[in-house]
Amino acid sequence: MLIGASLGVIAHVYLWALQFMATIIAMSIGYSGQPGHSVIDSMPETQIAHLFVLAAVMLFFASDLHMVTIRGLLASYDVVSPSFIPNPEAALIDYRDVLSRAFLTTLSIAAPFITYAILINIGIGLVNKLTPTIPVYFISLPFVVAGGIFLLYFLIPELLHFFSLELQDWLNRGP
Repeated sequence: MLIGASLGVIAHVYLWALQFMATIIAMSIGYSGQPGHSVIDSMPETQIAHLFVLAAVMLFFASDLHMVTIRGLLASYDVVSPSFIPNPEAALIDYRDVLSRAFLTTLSIAAPFITYAILINIGIGLVNKLTPTIPVYFISLPFVVAGGIFLLYFLIPELLHFFSLELQDWLNRGP
């Protein structure tokens, strides 16, 4: 029982990390205004995070990763008896490693948007310094959001594919 629970929590860490980084993506492109309902949590989340998490869950089932999870869970009971109590220290090491890998994976997913936010804010700041009487920041907001959504439009399939491959790699390798 504890083995299945630890596998479930570790797999859920990937979705938490994706939700966190998708919120960062939404803030980076200036589209984090109105929060919506969350898929995996009771806290409200941005529409971009909702889109990412919902797409990742759909990819999880569409690519049969749920069957890989069930097969891995059944195989774990062949190796270790259900009454076995895992070593808490080893479980914490596994949690730490998965947290590190999940957040590194999702940080690499969010990296283009963080770079976009840094570059666009530097550019807007320079233009604002050159024209101090015009509120450039407020005028530029629709263009920043449009550029971010344009970037998201082209990158979201590859980013979700990358996330799905990383999750599949972890499921095949195991904790």
